[in-house]
Amino acid sequence: MSSGVSDLESGSALSVSARRPDDTGQKASGQQAAARRRRRGYLLFAAFAMPNLVLIAVFAYWPIIQNIYLSFTTWDFISPAAEWAGFLNYQALFSSWSFPDVLLRTLVWVVVVVVVTLVLGLALAMLFAQRIRGTTSVQTLAFAPHVLSGAAIATIWLFIFDPNHGLSRMVFEAFGATSPAWTNDDSWALWALIIVSIWKGLGFVAIVYLVGIQQIPSEVLEAARIDGAGRWTQFRRMIFPLLSPHHVLPGHHPDDLGLPGVRRDRHDDQRRARPLHDHAELVHLRRGVQPHQRRCLQRGLHDHVRGADGDHRPAVPIRRAEGSLLMTVMPTAAATEPTRPKSPTSRRTPWWGVLGLVVTALIFLLPIYLFVTTAFKTNEDINTWPMRLIPQSLTLENFVTAWELAPFGQFLVNSVVVAAVGTVLKVVLAVFTAYAFAFLPFPGKRWLFVFMLGALMVPGHVTLLVNYITVGQLNLLNTYAGLILPGVASAFGTFLLHQFFRSLPYEVLEAAQIDGSGHLRTIWSFILPMSRPAIITVGLIALIDEWNNFVWPLIVTNSVNMRTLPIGLLYLKENDGINDWGALMAGTLFVVLPVTIVFLLAQRYIVAGLAGSALRR
Repeated sequence: MSSGVSDLESGSALSVSARRPDDTGQKASGQQAAARRRRRGYLLFAAFAMPNLVLIAVFAYWPIIQNIYLSFTTWDFISPAAEWAGFLNYQALFSSWSFPDVLLRTLVWVVVVVVVTLVLGLALAMLFAQRIRGTTSVQTLAFAPHVLSGAAIATIWLFIFDPNHGLSRMVFEAFGATSPAWTNDDSWALWALIIVSIWKGLGFVAIVYLVGIQQIPSEVLEAARIDGAGRWTQFRRMIFPLLSPHHVLPGHHPDDLGLPGVRRDRHDDQRRARPLHDHAELVHLRRGVQPHQRRCLQRGLHDHVRGADGDHRPAVPIRRAEGSLLMTVMPTAAATEPTRPKSPTSRRTPWWGVLGLVVTALIFLLPIYLFVTTAFKTNEDINTWPMRLIPQSLTLENFVTAWELAPFGQFLVNSVVVAAVGTVLKVVLAVFTAYAFAFLPFPGKRWLFVFMLGALMVPGHVTLLVNYITVGQLNLLNTYAGLILPGVASAFGTFLLHQFFRSLPYEVLEAAQIDGSGHLRTIWSFILPMSRPAIITVGLIALIDEWNNFVWPLIVTNSVNMRTLPIGLLYLKENDGINDWGALMAGTLFVVLPVTIVFLLAQRYIVAGLAGSALRR
């Protein structure tokens, strides 16, 4: 009887619950759907980002761990296992007479190159920002050394520093001095290395600074000019501070200043909104969010945020309009014509700007001019002194000689395969990883992003030994896979694209999601077309790295048939110290010409790609 009553009660309860909305059930189903979407996002993040992160772990971080372990062992690379040696290796290193000298030279090289490159790069960027006629051509010349391989640059500057036939001898003799032995004297060799390093990296630093200068609102500097600020005052008080990393904070930075009247959320902000924001262009607000002028509200326009009034900026009273507004109207025919946006530092063309462009063009053009003309000179022209800057006659004999001394045809095929496959894989991994970090949820995503960025701090030469061992254990020595695989992981490209993706219009991506576009379709139909400058920039940088790689192909291949173009220059060097400069320069032209052509075709996207990656709405 009791069981029948309980069944009846349960049945009546079920009938009652069936007749009214079950809010608890709907809430539970909603939570389950959200959990499923979250799990799906986790799986997609793993599928998109983990291949790149695993490659970074294997070929960037694992070598560091192995190097630390091997530094405490003795191993001759032949024995099956390493023997523990403790601190004996470190004792031998620190007791070596050459270690302090090497450390001091390294510190001098790093400090001088970094300081001079940054200072001159900023000066060049300010010069390029003047928009003087011919600036674009000089920018291309300044960036060109960054495209050339290290082997090609070394060959060019060895010819310039040659004490018998080089430009260095001509310059020193013009001042009544003798050219130093740049490559034979240790003290002069250090300064030769510093000069070459600055020449190679200066253009890239200048372009990066130029991107930052172009993002400074022209209205800010125009107002400073109206107030009577000179060029130096504008640079010292406005341009330089705005280029400082202190003023370029990422959107998720915990210490970015709050706009008065806008809270991070509805909870207590612990006086975070009290500091005034001096630069309105650095406020990270999504489009459509408007600050309230009088008080902070929550849940629409009903309840205010609790807290002391002193924690918030008071509203500015609006003055009552009285009287007539006096205006002066000046009609002009060009009022409706579009005007070209002015550079933040543009004015009438200064004489020093033209002189600076001429000097910059000579610094970057003269070594390239000597290299190209020497490739077409006869041996008589090359060995004649004084140096003939304009060749008396042109010949292709040097190209024939270089082609016969080394199999440049096979080297070219290998370079094309390695550069093409490596670039495509780098760009694909960078696109998917950047998309995952920008738009997909994952627990600990920020720490994984830091993990990826940490790979940028790992010097490539530190990983050579362990990566060689790893590739050997995978039986990939002397193969295309062994040449390509360790360099496929992309940290810099991922960071660049991640920043660019976060600057894309959120409304477009939201509309694609509402229309039912999946992640792959969103990437293909929306992300890639809108990110063309950044993707081309990443692809160009990856192509330059793969094409110009010298050390890794040299140690991972032992067959001539697997060598790449930069290594081909070694086959043109004479062991007796007497170089055939004509054949060397012709072989160098073989190395640099293909990638230079690609750079000239795509260089207009570099500034746009870097600029888009530097900003975030």
